[in-house]
Amino acid sequence: MVALLPPSLAPRGTTAGLLGSIGAVAILIGIINPLQTYGSIPVALPVVIGAMFLIAAGQAQQSPVNRLIATPPLVFVGLISYSLYLWHWPFIVFSQYYLVRDLNIGEIMIAGAGMAICAIVSWRYVERPFRSRAISARSVCLAAAAGASVLAAIASALIWSNGLPGRISGEAAAINAAVGTNYRCPVSNFLRIGQSRACVLNLPSRNPSDAKVVLLGNSHVQMYAPVWESIFIERELPGLLVPANGCLPTVSVNITRECIDVAAGNLHELGKLSNAKTVIVGLTWTHAEDGLVDANGKTVDNRDDAELVRGLDDLIGRMHGLGKKVVLIGPIAYPGWDLPSELSRDLAFGRSPEKLTYLPAEEFQRQYGAIIQHFENRNNIGFARPDTALCDASRCNYVVDRRSIFADASHIAKAELFRFRAIFSDALATQR
Repeated sequence: MVALLPPSLAPRGTTAGLLGSIGAVAILIGIINPLQTYGSIPVALPVVIGAMFLIAAGQAQQSPVNRLIATPPLVFVGLISYSLYLWHWPFIVFSQYYLVRDLNIGEIMIAGAGMAICAIVSWRYVERPFRSRAISARSVCLAAAAGASVLAAIASALIWSNGLPGRISGEAAAINAAVGTNYRCPVSNFLRIGQSRACVLNLPSRNPSDAKVVLLGNSHVQMYAPVWESIFIERELPGLLVPANGCLPTVSVNITRECIDVAAGNLHELGKLSNAKTVIVGLTWTHAEDGLVDANGKTVDNRDDAELVRGLDDLIGRMHGLGKKVVLIGPIAYPGWDLPSELSRDLAFGRSPEKLTYLPAEEFQRQYGAIIQHFENRNNIGFARPDTALCDASRCNYVVDRRSIFADASHIAKAELFRFRAIFSDALATQR
């Protein structure tokens, strides 16, 4: 819109210089320090505003910044910029895919040179000819259609062949099969509950008030939903998943003050479900010492997860006050790195994995032993311990029978949920 303004409205003199300088600073800020911490502000906003100011200041070519970017080397970068834009991402993605890590400075320089060379070649032999009047619009359209058709055919073949799994070893393929397979509620299973939403788990009526058992928590309870649903079906229990994505289910402490509101809203809705006699609570157990806030938004000392434990005790007490029985899902050891993706690529490219595929049992005990003991000593809840399916005397395994237990850095792969069925079924039986 700024570029289309009439020349008579273009800023000149001091105004043009000021706008150009502001624009340059805004672009640098947007690149060096993106506004990612402000959720309501688009990350690219400073760069867009800065570009707008530079365009406005450059129409009369009186801004020092605009005279600088009008120098031949920078103009040439501008000429190849679209081709450079197209080439930079494949270089970065495929390099990181192969290396299974971020690029170092030397590799970034090599990748940058490769991008520039490819951009210059494609600008000279593809972009310029296609923009030339020497080639008819019909020829351009036919060439573009042919190229798109070839790409669509290749993509279809890759999808149909499931990514050509034969290209990697069986061991790598088995690990890779877990990537991204943790359960997510299908959109068709969502329904409204109060100001939030819930997910159907063996609830033919799709009426929340008919649910007799509720799963409550974030993605670390949602990942177990399929195995819980199979138990509900076996016992003829209509069920419901009430998610708190990105938050904890606790109302006295949580990750943010907004999460406390989410948790309180979910608890309020649960109080209305008179038929739901049992609530199964799951959550992400690991949090930084100062990673929780109280109901006033004040950061609390969560050393050794003491405040989290108190928050769960408070939630359990509130549940009991609503006449609900509680089953709590205990902690598991998880890798904290994208195990199936990274490990399968290391195996595929013939490299020895550098990261451990297990957590020493003594480390798990140090992190969670006291917490587990605390909730095992409570005789008024069911306490499910999924860690017993993965841990032995020496280690807590992330890979079992050459298959990844995890779909990413922390979520259980759907195909591995069978390992927890007996544990969950027994915990539920204690509260029936």
